[in-house]
Amino acid sequence: MKKLLKRLWDATGAPVACLITAALVAVLNAGAAWLLAHRYGAHELFHHPAFSFGLAVCLTALALFVLLGAAIAALQKRFWPLPLPVNEEYPPTELVYIQGEGEPERCACHNRPIKDGTVVLHWPQPAQLVCLPKGKHR
Repeated sequence: MKKLLKRLWDATGAPVACLITAALVAVLNAGAAWLLAHRYGAHELFHHPAFSFGLAVCLTALALFVLLGAAIAALQKRFWPLPLPVNEEYPPTELVYIQGEGEPERCACHNRPIKDGTVVLHWPQPAQLVCLPKGKHR
């Protein structure tokens, strides 16, 4: 099973394989629950008010857990971003940003508009502009 999932992941090259696998597992679990409910008369349990309340509590807790996880991931990415890779052949260079026509560029680390005349790092691979903390430029 592990090799099959690895091949599926390699075939798509994206998290789509994980999402497809999760959807298939959810469908199989739902089908198994439906079969058990009809085979053993558990459908009466599914219509009981206590079971409905417990199911609502579990689904609410799951939704809050997913929301909390997404919020923590967004905060971590914003305040503690991973360092950008440095290519030895194309190192980042300091430059003074001069705004051209149109909207100003945004820094890759905070996604804020860069003001004209600000000293920034130009990251060539992939092409990004990164703001420097105050007092860090030469």
